[in-house]
Amino acid sequence: CISVEEGVDRLLKQIYEAVTKINPDFLIEFRQYYIGPVMMQYGNMIRVTDCPNDALMNRKYSIDLRLTCEEVPVHSDMLMWNKDDTVESVAYQLLSVMFAVPQISIRFDNITDEHKALLKNYLSFWREHRAALLDGEMEMHDAEANFSMAKSRKGGESVAVLYQNVVAKAENNETSYIFNSTGADCIYVECDEEKEYELYDVFGNKVGSGKLNGGVTKLPLSNCGMAKIF
Repeated sequence: CISVEEGVDRLLKQIYEAVTKINPDFLIEFRQYYIGPVMMQYGNMIRVTDCPNDALMNRKYSIDLRLTCEEVPVHSDMLMWNKDDTVESVAYQLLSVMFAVPQISIRFDNITDEHKALLKNYLSFWREHRAALLDGEMEMHDAEANFSMAKSRKGGESVAVLYQNVVAKAENNETSYIFNSTGADCIYVECDEEKEYELYDVFGNKVGSGKLNGGVTKLPLSNCGMAKIF
């Protein structure tokens, strides 16, 4: 080979061809920042760079990768906490990577029952709506502020996470799931037509319901809770 680049390219092609002959579903992961158009030929998973226990960076980097990696699944860096953390602190970790594959790195014998219940609720939701979350059309706001909101929509539903106190739009003919990761106990929702809503806490318990009459409405959604608008 004349150059290092050519040699690396040949090596990766040979590795890819060899492992896919053994198993076509072999997983090959590249880490941020070892990514780019050429690398997409050889890897079928992309992982956020090292930022364990850092919800803000996990959010920023996972959404950045969703914008650049097209169909290649994006994986978060490790989500970590301890038994003394509040349920909101745990929820922040999960909501930061809602639009990536979450990687949980905790000892289950060293967290509380509340943490386990919260984790079950969020992961159950993620699995049920993974098509919209991973394969949907992404919409992001305020990249300069590490994203004030992110939304992904597919198949008549959308999932949005509010990271700052901005107005979320509930589109017509669509079921919207809106998570509150703002730190406040309310969110603002805008719609063009009459819709119904249901409010859920961090454990998935229904805690309220009502109707939206159009325009912007303030909803009393608890911190890290979810609103379903339909």
